[in-house]
Amino acid sequence: MKHFYAIIFTVVVCVSMSSCTAVSIIKDATTVYEAAAELNDGTMVEGRIHGGNFASGAKKVAIKSDKKKYKIASKDIAVLYLWRKDYPDRKNALVYRDYKYVYKWRGTTRSRDMKPAWMSIEAAGEDLLICGRGKWYGVDKKGGALTITYDRDYGIQYVAAKSGAEYMEYIGSSRTSEKNMRARLLEYLIDDPILCEKLESGEVKATDFDDVADKYRPVNK
Repeated sequence: MKHFYAIIFTVVVCVSMSSCTAVSIIKDATTVYEAAAELNDGTMVEGRIHGGNFASGAKKVAIKSDKKKYKIASKDIAVLYLWRKDYPDRKNALVYRDYKYVYKWRGTTRSRDMKPAWMSIEAAGEDLLICGRGKWYGVDKKGGALTITYDRDYGIQYVAAKSGAEYMEYIGSSRTSEKNMRARLLEYLIDDPILCEKLESGEVKATDFDDVADKYRPVNK
């Protein structure tokens, strides 16, 4: 687990929150994405993924190179990159992780384990990773941005992990208001009082994940 986060916190991501709002599904089975899978042991597998949108619940990833076909268990992949051949410099990063849904019930804090799923990396700071989970992922023909198809009732589910954390934790969704997202982050990021002050004052927007991840500095580091 710690190896996984060591890899993730060094990733340079070109995916932004604003680029992940598509709700249409590409059904063209001839769609091909360029792909590279960095495995947990550091091995890199490169090739193409055929068949259009990539399901968040996919337990295996099929990658075809010019010489070989690979079928890799999702749990064995640290980071999966998808891009269009016309935009080789815009590689969209996905990770396959489970997470905990933490909630309050009658004055007590409880959690529920959620099944592993593929997630887009929304923001990666020195000590904080934020990801977004949809139902399907694609790569736009024009510009190469990652597109996320999601359930309108739930939106994109956002989860976070601090450096060295044993698991990721739900922090809200694309349907969560700025006020409620702020409340969740104030509780989750309580170990950084300076950032919490900036969130409370509005200097840092709770939905600006890039800014939140960039500014997060835990006092016990």
